[in-house]
Amino acid sequence: MGHPADPSGTSVPWIHWWETFNAAIAVGIPYSDAVQLAWDVWGVDSGTQGTGSNDTNIHSMGGTIAGRKQPQNQCEAYLGSVETMETANVATALHDIQDSYVHDYKYWDGGYTRWHIPGITHIWNDLSYNDQPEAASEAYLRSLGNALNPAAFMAPAPSGCN
Repeated sequence: MGHPADPSGTSVPWIHWWETFNAAIAVGIPYSDAVQLAWDVWGVDSGTQGTGSNDTNIHSMGGTIAGRKQPQNQCEAYLGSVETMETANVATALHDIQDSYVHDYKYWDGGYTRWHIPGITHIWNDLSYNDQPEAASEAYLRSLGNALNPAAFMAPAPSGCN
């Protein structure tokens, strides 16, 4: 879950790196491969900070949908994130899993400036390491990235979603 002071909090890239590296080492992935996987998961943030659902669902957040005035609600964001997991490579799937524990499937408005900078409270809370995403990443890696039910590794669906 996001921090109470910032329920739409995120993980900064170096937190993704540590969560991934620690999970990979825990499941016995060789050191150099764990480092590479951690960099790959970090890299998912590059070029995917737009407000369209194709970008936001990679981060377990809601986005806009072409031809529709209203952005995805939390349930649609959850379902879009699960769908993303079903076709994603391991790095993108891990990124999506990790973000699901801190974004709460909330709407991403794009942040401020062309660098998509979130607010100061958001940034402050980004700096916290979270054990839940690491544990979920470890479980996903133990499944060899071939999960029959990708949603099993993500944070629970928002209340009211079927």
